[in-house]
Amino acid sequence: MSAAEASPQPLLVTVREAASLLGIARSHLYLHLQAGSLPSVRMGRCRRIALTDLERFIACHREDGGQDSPQATFTAGLPIRGSRR
Repeated sequence: MSAAEASPQPLLVTVREAASLLGIARSHLYLHLQAGSLPSVRMGRCRRIALTDLERFIACHREDGGQDSPQATFTAGLPIRGSRR
């Protein structure tokens, strides 16, 4: 059995893990969660983000406008990177 078979990839990640994967601050990720541009799952007091939702979020915020992901929603005014306007 290989290492990949022994430890399957998780379906959900924490907010901290998601922010790390995106390379943004956790507080910035919470802005996207509050705006509804990134869905999350609540389990009691815990909030988790599906990896598939992270992929859609990234596709939506691509420089080319996320043409390959028509289901994703774009939230104006919330850049994925820490750019200043």
